[in-house]
Amino acid sequence: MRKTAIVASLIVLVVSSALAADTKSVRKSVALDANGHLSIDSHNGSITVTTSNRPAVEIDARIVTDDDSTARDVEATEIRISGSGRDVRVESDYDAVEWRGWWGMDRHRPLVHYTISMPATASLSLNIHNSTVRVTGLRSDLRIDDHNGSIHVKDHDGAVSIEAHNGRIAVEFKRFAKESRIETHNGAIDVSIPAPTPFRLDADGHHLGFDSDFALVTRGLDRDHVEGEVNGGGPPLHVTTHNGSLRVRKS
Repeated sequence: MRKTAIVASLIVLVVSSALAADTKSVRKSVALDANGHLSIDSHNGSITVTTSNRPAVEIDARIVTDDDSTARDVEATEIRISGSGRDVRVESDYDAVEWRGWWGMDRHRPLVHYTISMPATASLSLNIHNSTVRVTGLRSDLRIDDHNGSIHVKDHDGAVSIEAHNGRIAVEFKRFAKESRIETHNGAIDVSIPAPTPFRLDADGHHLGFDSDFALVTRGLDRDHVEGEVNGGGPPLHVTTHNGSLRVRKS
């Protein structure tokens, strides 16, 4: 009898594992003011953000396995969405994902791929790890803190504050009118600014590789530091890269 119960338990376990899906989707629409703020906190995956004139944020999150995670990890991962109106927060919650490996010290988080549509004039903050980021059409301030992922910002009109590690950064400004800051370790930075724009460049790096389409009236120029004015000077662009390069292009 006991042997039969054990076999039955094993069958239930196998069936439960088989029914667990390799992917899970979460979709939700939340009111967000035109001058509101959206923040996203996530690990492992991607975030793609586009904009609209609607006073709402449309959230589409797809949770999938990778080489290390399992269907049970996908099922245990939750998407937490809180707030509305002035402030909305989105978070990938891995608290229920099992710890495994030696001494139970390893947690294999599945990939979370976000597709987001938000008001163009709302501000955006991203706190992410091991994720690819694409943000297009924002008309407000953007802050990104990223580890080990590439970042591409297109058609941007607002301040930018980016801190990244081990990833390429490309920022294409539609208009550059606010002080901005970009910092990375072990990665290239590519910035595009409309040709007539007045601005001031302040760039630092370890053996900085530097190239610019703009004529720069320099105050300082050496292997590790470039500082000067473009088109008579204007809002500052601060750039720091360690073991990387900076290219400033005309758009």
